[in-house]
Amino acid sequence: MTLFASDESILKLLPEDFVEKKKTIIMSMEGNKLAVAMVDPSDRYTIREVSLSTGRALNVYCIPYFEYELYLREHFVQ
Repeated sequence: MTLFASDESILKLLPEDFVEKKKTIIMSMEGNKLAVAMVDPSDRYTIREVSLSTGRALNVYCIPYFEYELYLREHFVQ
């Protein structure tokens, strides 16, 4: 079972280099908001950057680093 959306188009709203640098993942849509998981959810600059670049309001969640690493392996490492 995965914590992330099965719709790859949602997962790919953020470029790979941004995901790696900011440790931020778009998990799914929650109504008209994006559910975003961050290793550092106190990073207001990144939250604003994601909201502006996607044009969506965000629900921000904390993700443990090991789950973030699993996400990278599953979606970016080939």
